[in-house]
Amino acid sequence: MIKFKNYSNLLALLLAFNCLVSCSSSDDTNEDGDTGSSSIDINEALLSDFPLFGITPVSIDITNPSIEDNKETSHGKVVITVSHSTVGLDKISASITSDELNLSKFEITPSNSEQLSFEDGKTHTFTISSVETKEELLHYDVQVLQEEAPVDRTPRITRFSFEKSKNPALTEDIDIHHSVQEFGLNKIYIFVPVGTDFTDLTPTVTFEGSKLYYNQESSSTDRTEYTDQSMSFDLKYPKTLSLIVEDDEGELKTTSIIVDVINPVKLGSSSVSTPNAVELEAHYFSDVTTWTNQGNHPISFYKATKYENSTSSPTFADITASRVVPGGGLKPGESASINVTISRYFPAGSYETTAIFYTKIFNDHDSNDLFEEAKLTISAEIVATR
Repeated sequence: MIKFKNYSNLLALLLAFNCLVSCSSSDDTNEDGDTGSSSIDINEALLSDFPLFGITPVSIDITNPSIEDNKETSHGKVVITVSHSTVGLDKISASITSDELNLSKFEITPSNSEQLSFEDGKTHTFTISSVETKEELLHYDVQVLQEEAPVDRTPRITRFSFEKSKNPALTEDIDIHHSVQEFGLNKIYIFVPVGTDFTDLTPTVTFEGSKLYYNQESSSTDRTEYTDQSMSFDLKYPKTLSLIVEDDEGELKTTSIIVDVINPVKLGSSSVSTPNAVELEAHYFSDVTTWTNQGNHPISFYKATKYENSTSSPTFADITASRVVPGGGLKPGESASINVTISRYFPAGSYETTAIFYTKIFNDHDSNDLFEEAKLTISAEIVATR
């Protein structure tokens, strides 16, 4: 046992020990009494990238938070630009991995599993915290924007119309009904009322390019610059009209203009009755009515005639109709016969059906489904054998 003869020495020793312990304890505590982030370098929590799940961005612009004395003083910012072809900015998730953030030390919220909407410029704040202490360390305000679609500078017709002010016979302005964009040749279909004078039509044309030309000879490559928008054209078949747009680099794009009526088929009658037919015998009646081309191009049918409202089997036509189509199609103003066949497999009785005729411009598959159908109701009486 150590014996102290001088008690003042003992007191001095105890005071020195107490001071040593107190100083050691203060070293483990920062000035605010906080033991958290003082041991973490929050620069380690800065994001190196901000990938999105399933989306490859066009660009990512990251501005890191401001840091002073190992403390965040202002939020960081992330602006992500995605392609104009991205479908919507809703239900978007982050895809942060250990490549962008040390996930053994830090965690980020909202998590990768959360889907967020960035529609209408909406901003979401992502928070980076310590895994160990859960202390919030850094924040990033994140926006996802969609790039603007590129402006199409391809030389082209942007509008073609017949305005009433330039064409007094029309009751209203008429615009493009259908257009076809093809590599070699574009097409514009525009439909005027039945009875329109095709020999005197004045179009209004707007275009993307430096110059506009026209050509009315389908077999020629000659073109004339189109500078007078008050110019009238003769578009009656077999006349044609092609418009050619040239851009600043000399590239040309040709558009064929097809002017017609939407209902080119005129039936001699909308309903017909055949002579009586005898059961168990097939009957063919020719020229029960006619169909006339009241349009401006040769026409033919593009798919088989269909039938509706049949009084017999819905899957087997007892009465069928066929149109006679001349070689080269039915030309404007021409008429041809419609013939009817009655099946031998139906018993005596009264029968009726409606034939639906589908029409296109001859040799022009792009005109499929553009024209109104023509309908012919056919009635027939099948009488019993004697």
